[in-house]
Amino acid sequence: MWNVFHVGFISSTSIGHQAPPTRQFCGPAAVDTTPTTSDNTVTTTLPVQQHTSQQKQRLKKRLKVLSCSRWRLKRRISTLHSRCKAKLQSLPSLPNIDSIVSAASQYLTPLQLSFFRAQMYSSLRKPRGFQWPNDVMLLSLQLHYKSTAAYSFLSGKFSLPSHSKLLKFVNKSVGRMDPGFSTIMLNIARLRSTELSVQDRQCALVFDEMSLQCELSYN
Repeated sequence: MWNVFHVGFISSTSIGHQAPPTRQFCGPAAVDTTPTTSDNTVTTTLPVQQHTSQQKQRLKKRLKVLSCSRWRLKRRISTLHSRCKAKLQSLPSLPNIDSIVSAASQYLTPLQLSFFRAQMYSSLRKPRGFQWPNDVMLLSLQLHYKSTAAYSFLSGKFSLPSHSKLLKFVNKSVGRMDPGFSTIMLNIARLRSTELSVQDRQCALVFDEMSLQCELSYN
């Protein structure tokens, strides 16, 4: 069925000015095919979504490859760890310190053996926390008494008690020294004389005095 369109024009003489032409349409409403703003949004965001989806796919593939390589590396590490453990178990066990000291006892004197044992045990512990045997402490005191420079030199080559530890050992062994005749020193001289021969016991015991002056000193 054909639609009928009536077009009417109003004369300018009747109104006094020219009016724009008017149109009347009969029939179904006309459809405007011009793109709206929503259509523009769809057309512009569609390439962006496609680019994002492609990037996600690439990242997923990369993540899958990295996961596979990580799994292979973990399997390789576990294999190497098991091989190293088997190698260590196949090696002969190392002797401990006690077995080494007992094997060297037939070649060393008791003092040398005690010093050798102290050297081996001190290498496994901290020097400050190590408890030195009494015979090693006495040997260190003799070395320190002979020459402090030699003792400092030997301290760099061997593990020896420090100077403060030697002083603590002397204070603990001898005790407090009071003026006058010291019974502690006489007992030490008596014990020392028992280790000497009859010829070496012939000596002169000399007592000397020392003057003390009282004074006050300020730091």
